[in-house]
Amino acid sequence: MKKRILKYALIALAGVGCWAAVQQARQAADLPAVRQKVVTTQPGVAPDVIQVTYFSSDVRCATCVRIERLTREAIEKNFAPEIASGRVVLQTINLDGPGNEHFVQDYQLISKTVIVSGRAKGQEVKWENLQEVWSIQKDEQAFEAYVVDAVRRHLGSVS
Repeated sequence: MKKRILKYALIALAGVGCWAAVQQARQAADLPAVRQKVVTTQPGVAPDVIQVTYFSSDVRCATCVRIERLTREAIEKNFAPEIASGRVVLQTINLDGPGNEHFVQDYQLISKTVIVSGRAKGQEVKWENLQEVWSIQKDEQAFEAYVVDAVRRHLGSVS
């Protein structure tokens, strides 16, 4: 009798888990597609520093940690001379930290993401949201190429 109850309880639990996964997938499908944006805030001004920022929060899932790690690895592997010279800066900012709330509005953030930003004389002149890091994070080569290409685009505008 106890085995039968346990059997049905496990089947019910599996069913609830499947139902929850389907509901989550439906909600994700209902979200509007996020398009990659390149925003120029000061036309004609070339950046002299490219800042790569992973925006995190206090709540970090395994995928969040993976995206941060892959971003760091891609930048450090491909831009070591630029990091050493200060032309490329890599940082992580916790959006839940005091004083960091403005980044949500500044970059129109809807989730944790990577932002590549060009700065000239301390002022941001161009930025790009690499929101596709979520959809390609399982393919490490595609992820690296995506992040590296974005940084190279910004470096290409450095005077």
